[in-house]
Amino acid sequence: MRDPLSWLRFAVRLLLPALLLLAPASAQASSWHRADSANFRIHGERTPDELAATARLLEAFRLLVADLTGTDPAQPAARLDIFLVRSAEQASPWQPLRAGVAGFYRADPGRISAVVIDRPPRGPFDVDPREVLLHEVTHHLLLASRPADPAWFVEGFADYLSTARFEGNQVQLGHAGANRLAWLQRAAWLPLQQVLAFDPDRAPPADVARLYAQGWLLVHWLHQDSARLERLQAYLRACAAGADPVEAFRQHVAADLESVETDLRAYLASGLPNTSRPATVPDRLASVPVSPLPASAGSLLMRLVALEHGLLPPDRARVLAEVRRHARRAGAEDPLALQLLARAELMLGDPRHAARLADALSEAVPNDPDRWRLLAEAALAVPDGAPAARRDTARRAFARVLLADPRDWRAMHALARLDRPDGPDRLALLLAANRLAPQVRTIALDAAVALARAGQLPAAADLLGAVAHAPAGGAAGALARRMLEHADRGDAAAFLWEVRSVQAAATMASSQGRLPAQLR
Repeated sequence: MRDPLSWLRFAVRLLLPALLLLAPASAQASSWHRADSANFRIHGERTPDELAATARLLEAFRLLVADLTGTDPAQPAARLDIFLVRSAEQASPWQPLRAGVAGFYRADPGRISAVVIDRPPRGPFDVDPREVLLHEVTHHLLLASRPADPAWFVEGFADYLSTARFEGNQVQLGHAGANRLAWLQRAAWLPLQQVLAFDPDRAPPADVARLYAQGWLLVHWLHQDSARLERLQAYLRACAAGADPVEAFRQHVAADLESVETDLRAYLASGLPNTSRPATVPDRLASVPVSPLPASAGSLLMRLVALEHGLLPPDRARVLAEVRRHARRAGAEDPLALQLLARAELMLGDPRHAARLADALSEAVPNDPDRWRLLAEAALAVPDGAPAARRDTARRAFARVLLADPRDWRAMHALARLDRPDGPDRLALLLAANRLAPQVRTIALDAAVALARAGQLPAAADLLGAVAHAPAGGAAGALARRMLEHADRGDAAAFLWEVRSVQAAATMASSQGRLPAQLR
């Protein structure tokens, strides 16, 4: 059987120029395009060739990550939306980013996306946008297979892969990013015990930067020796089962943390050797379709993304007025402006107007799943007609979304929530959505509840583990841990009581999105 990485060598020869893919676009490439590959949708103010090369590079990188983590690259997955933007203001139109943020990844019920910024707010050290891209993509891929890895490994492994270099028939890993080296050489180190137990939700920004750097060095050191690598895998399995990350490290990797820190400092001083892995390629690469986006994409697209993620400042009236102003400027014939305005009216303004705008989209983009999604959500929001009729309208519209895109996990999740708690399709839809988008904790929680209602409490516990033991789990992780305790005792009544208690409370926020307000 052909090696799953068999097409990488040819890809590398073609894609080496794409290592400059995030450099500022040429004067001739002032318009926005979107490249669609099997697993990525890449949006940016780039030439079609640049975006297509980026997509091919990321498909090759995805196979590399699958090979390193022992996962099946053929497993169907949600596409990751990637946005290559020029500035922090463009990346986050209504919420200022802190200095030094060059990219971010989000997975919540509204969308899964990664954003990379050409010119981030300046931090203590410069960053390479290409490394940021690979770092964020690693997060996406790792969350699909190992969501409960401890925070230091999550960031350290992403940094370790971010400098991957494809050269000829080899992939080189372990190159030192200038940003991480600067932190290691110029800043005070955190104690190793603090690194292993790190909680990004509670740490100051400077400590987060130290975690990235020291996590990268620790991953680098562990990957340079086969015996240490085996111990690392045992450690990660223990953490996934809920073990304390510090005690698990002492048990499975090294009991003496001070000795490890001494070894790490010596390893850094030694020059950090690289690792080369063989890479093979298929006979040819599939073409990557690239399509132009409306001229308004530079001002409207990231506003739409922010709305879909629910990222709004307190002054929602100001946001709605701003969106209306931008939409008027773009014109009624602009499909992106129609979509943005419909989304804003649905969330912040007049749902009836949102429904009319979604209808208007049918003339511009009749087969666009986003148009049917908006129609479905508007049908549920408009207070006209019987609730049952509105739900039926929404079901039909979400079904049209799945006709246009059978991998649309958002439509599956929405259809499941429209079904009865004991409905015939609810569990199957939630499990399918979770397989496609395991990064979205809300779906995992909803699926666990459906499994418990179906009398499958052990399966519910298996699903909850990924949420309960994940780092920076926030309120979602706390809820999952309480539910998991009941599941482990076989107490279905207490398990479902936790669900009802959350449903009765206000919607709770988690670090990766919102807890499901409609858990039933």
